[in-house]
Amino acid sequence: MLHFNCDVVASSWISVIDPEYFSLNSPFDEVEVRVGGTIPLDFDHDDYFFQMDVVNVNDSNYFKYVGVTYHVESIGVGDWIEIIDGINSFSESDDLDYHALFYDYDPDPNDPDYITDWNLKITLFTSEGEYTYVDVDKNCCTTYADWYFTAPDLPENYYFFRNYQGQVTGNLRITGIDNDELEHYDLLEIGINKEPDKPILYPQQFDGSSLKLVFSSNGATNYYVYYDTDPYPPYNGTGLIQGDSPINAGNLSQLQLDGLQTCTPYYFTVKAENNVGLSEYSDEVNIEVFESSNSQPVNVNLYDLEIGNDTQIDGNYYFVGDLIIQSGATVEWGNGYCLMEEDSKIIIEPGAKLTLNGTTCIGTCGQTWLGIELWGNPDEHQFTIDGECAQGTLILKNGAEIVNAVTGVLLAATNEDGSIDDTKSGGIIQAQYFENPEDPAAMFINNQTAIVFRPYHNFHPIIEEGYELSNLSFVENCLFEVNGDYLMGNDWWDTHIFMFDVFGVKIKGSEFVNNLTAEPSGHGINAYHAGFSVMAMCSEGIIPCPEESILKNYFTNFTKGINLLSAGSYTITVNNAEFIDNSSGIILDDVDNATLIFNKFYIGETDEGDEQQCGENTATYGIDISGSIGFAIEENYFSKAQGTPPGNYIGIRLTDCPSYSDVIYLNEFDGLSVGIQAEGVNRSIENSDVTGVTYICNQNTANSYDFYVADVSKVGGYMGDRRYPSGNTLSPNAAVQFQNDYTEAIIYYYKHEEQDQWLTNYSSYVFPIAVSDPYVNDCPSHYGGQPPIDGVLVLSDTEILQMETLYLESHNDYNNVETLYNNLLDGGNTQALQADVETAWPQDMWELRAELLGKSPHLSKEVLMVAADKTDVLPESVLFEILSANPDELRKEELMAYLENKAQPLPQYMIDILGQLANGTSYKTVLLSEMAAYHAQKIAAAQAVIRSIVNEDEPDLDELRNWFDNIGGLETDKQIIETYILEGDYNSAQSLLDILPALYELSGDKLQDYNDYKSIKQLEIDLAQQGRTIFGLTETELATIVNFAEYGTGSAKTSAQGILEFAYGYNYCNCPDLPENIQLKSGVIDMGDLARAKGLAINSEPNPADTWVAFDYTLPLSETDGILEITDNLGRTIRTVDITQQQGQYVLDIRNYNAGVYYYTLKCGTLQQTGKLIVN
Repeated sequence: MLHFNCDVVASSWISVIDPEYFSLNSPFDEVEVRVGGTIPLDFDHDDYFFQMDVVNVNDSNYFKYVGVTYHVESIGVGDWIEIIDGINSFSESDDLDYHALFYDYDPDPNDPDYITDWNLKITLFTSEGEYTYVDVDKNCCTTYADWYFTAPDLPENYYFFRNYQGQVTGNLRITGIDNDELEHYDLLEIGINKEPDKPILYPQQFDGSSLKLVFSSNGATNYYVYYDTDPYPPYNGTGLIQGDSPINAGNLSQLQLDGLQTCTPYYFTVKAENNVGLSEYSDEVNIEVFESSNSQPVNVNLYDLEIGNDTQIDGNYYFVGDLIIQSGATVEWGNGYCLMEEDSKIIIEPGAKLTLNGTTCIGTCGQTWLGIELWGNPDEHQFTIDGECAQGTLILKNGAEIVNAVTGVLLAATNEDGSIDDTKSGGIIQAQYFENPEDPAAMFINNQTAIVFRPYHNFHPIIEEGYELSNLSFVENCLFEVNGDYLMGNDWWDTHIFMFDVFGVKIKGSEFVNNLTAEPSGHGINAYHAGFSVMAMCSEGIIPCPEESILKNYFTNFTKGINLLSAGSYTITVNNAEFIDNSSGIILDDVDNATLIFNKFYIGETDEGDEQQCGENTATYGIDISGSIGFAIEENYFSKAQGTPPGNYIGIRLTDCPSYSDVIYLNEFDGLSVGIQAEGVNRSIENSDVTGVTYICNQNTANSYDFYVADVSKVGGYMGDRRYPSGNTLSPNAAVQFQNDYTEAIIYYYKHEEQDQWLTNYSSYVFPIAVSDPYVNDCPSHYGGQPPIDGVLVLSDTEILQMETLYLESHNDYNNVETLYNNLLDGGNTQALQADVETAWPQDMWELRAELLGKSPHLSKEVLMVAADKTDVLPESVLFEILSANPDELRKEELMAYLENKAQPLPQYMIDILGQLANGTSYKTVLLSEMAAYHAQKIAAAQAVIRSIVNEDEPDLDELRNWFDNIGGLETDKQIIETYILEGDYNSAQSLLDILPALYELSGDKLQDYNDYKSIKQLEIDLAQQGRTIFGLTETELATIVNFAEYGTGSAKTSAQGILEFAYGYNYCNCPDLPENIQLKSGVIDMGDLARAKGLAINSEPNPADTWVAFDYTLPLSETDGILEITDNLGRTIRTVDITQQQGQYVLDIRNYNAGVYYYTLKCGTLQQTGKLIVN
């Protein structure tokens, strides 16, 4: 750019006309430059030359030349304009006039210079640049011009610069263009008298009852501070040490006010003054002062504060607006307090990071605040690469606190209407434990909800087709509490942690507690379609961890400690936690492959809502699990909490868990109403007693009922087997040790040598079988006898290989035993044997009897029912003999009911004896129990691998589907459908969903259950494809869900109830079916009835007798040897007679018998029948 050297006087009045910018590329380049200006009268132009420089711009290869000179000979350069009259200080609306003359320095008579165009312009200086206040053209005059006008009002929306007198400053410039098109001008500095601008007022800092105000106003020479406890003028506040309102602050720009009442709303404003007058009021500022908890001053932010750079914050700050950590910024707040107004919140934008290092975030003066919004990007992963992360991150450590927030931390954004914006999900929250276990990493106190996780699915940053990865969020050694200082009501029905459609969050060593209400209320963790772990942690890096260094999770005084619904392909692990005084410790509904181990449950009293729905049938639970399979519930302890009122306390309730083989193992139940209660069908195949939930190695003490199976309910049919007895210890004084209110038989194996395992007090359809040494089951721990620290539940490659081997061996063993069983069952051909029985004639009785006894104990229920109808072929005693030889089938209610209710029913005494003979064992019993054992081993191995996969940080869904296929069946196909939905492969999910009825030949109630299930699953797929969630159901969809919840069947009913509870605030109790009408089973068989049933019979005629008596006798079929024995009333044998034929009569001479009572007994093998004879 061309300019004049600063030491040349002319540079102050001469200017470049054109060109202003140019470049010279070599020493010999030339450029013509025109300059112009008005030469001052005192300037001696003969003594000066003008020097011009060319600026060197190094990076543009420009050159600098010095000494290029120009003589002042330009035409018109010596002419000028002078303002000869006009005022330089005035006010708005003043009448103004200005006059100017043009001087021709060297007039040429033949060509004089004169002005052709005049202009007067007043320019004011503002913060935004120059402002044109007046601009008037004139073209009337050649050497003289004047202007008359009224000073305009100044605009309100500009910040004008002022001088020390408070005047608005500027320049008045009169310009003229001469006939040579040269410009001439003169300047006049002006000042406009104006009252001060509207002041700006800002509370800077307060300390207890003192407040420092900072204020400013353009053009002010004096300030007045107004205050009151009511808004709006006239501001007549009183009571401050500095005086009543208004307080004259003089020319100071800040003022400390003392004597304010804490937590009282004050309204402040300021007026500014100068010699013109007073300004208007500043914007009113409303603020409450208060004592900070750390006794340090509090800095004030009245408006949103945006931080866009890396920043360290220390001390206390009060936010009336929002605190916004912008993308790319890293902010650490060390200690201090973040004090928030009621409608204020902290926003952490995607890519930003906020660390609260011992900082407390809390509302002011007993107010709530909105909480922290942790924003992310659901389309990005959570990993930091090259120092950059696409997600917002919140780090809490060293006792950071979030107090009195509506939502402590929301991992999403909120819309203006208060709804949640899930397009900003994906943020990362990490509460980091560091050193002292006595000091929580973070505390969430009296928040309506502490942490809310919204839908997000993490993924591999490089592998595009990878599986979902665990969320990087975790909380360690945190306290979640509501107490008597809760600000949002006297009741709390919310939750500390809320999870929806998120996977892999880890919760370690934290305490969840409700200290607000005396009775249980709210949730510790409430989740839907989520997978997470709740684990103990070690405060020291020592393996094994010392007991005193183990930090557990605690859940105290909740309606539901942990509530997880409809997890899909996700699952839950709860390891080494304690649940105290909760109505339900853990509730799982439609959650497969859960791991619940080493926890302690001290069960609390009932929830008020449940009491209203269920009345006296209300119960509380340690674990309440429904519609779930593949679980490991092991080594937990269950008892009533101290001080609980009388009620129904249940350790574990199972409801409609379609189990292939799940074992509730090595748990302890102490002093409960019921140890384990089963409701509904807890089998994958309803009519297969090989499948289902079983109870092994559990310890029961002082329970009213150790095990209870409700009416119309089923569990696994074999509790243990002859090699691996159940190993359960039982409550010796229980009302009933094993109560089965349904008619499905349960074979219960126990160790004969262990008296505390004897099943002595049990109901019908429970069949105990004592097993003597040698047996294998010593009830070993599956986890080495101690909880895995940090929840390490993923199998090693070696362990997976062991499980694969066990699965294969058990699968082969099962198939071998099943083949043998099927070959023995009805001789290998049930239909053929049925036909033999149906076509038999009376004369075929002996041959048919021999065939059926020969194939016993392997006759089927169907063959025995056909045989029972052949009364013309098989006498009652023969039928009884055949039935007795098949005790396994006698355990089936369908057969027993048939025998009792058929056209020619068996006598009741035979029915009673057959019911008691069902306790017997046979080779068939052995085969069935071995099949159940091998099936259980096979399923246990597969489920161990499955639980390992779903607990990995990156579950391999293809491998998971392979293992589901290994198990096979309807329920695992449903799990496969869930994996497809999780992957977004809706076509595969839909295809498998559609073929299930044909694949499993569903009909009747099973088909109806499927149709309801399909409707729910179809809605889930539709929502996913449309980018909607259960929170956004249409009215029609919601009505459908309500209908399923009220009237649906199977899993659809509980799924619908879960949606309504989680997303729409419904409450379903699902009242328990508690034990009643107990029928204890006798362990003693009446031997006389047994003998009679098997055909041994004797009677006497006449009786009383005088001289002789005839005994008519019958021995069981095929028997011809017996003994007739006569004894007196002292038990002495009077006569013994050998019986040598199957049927006959023996006449006894009693003439020499003394009068009195005698007894006769007919014996045949182990059978005997006794009668009484009176001799006159």
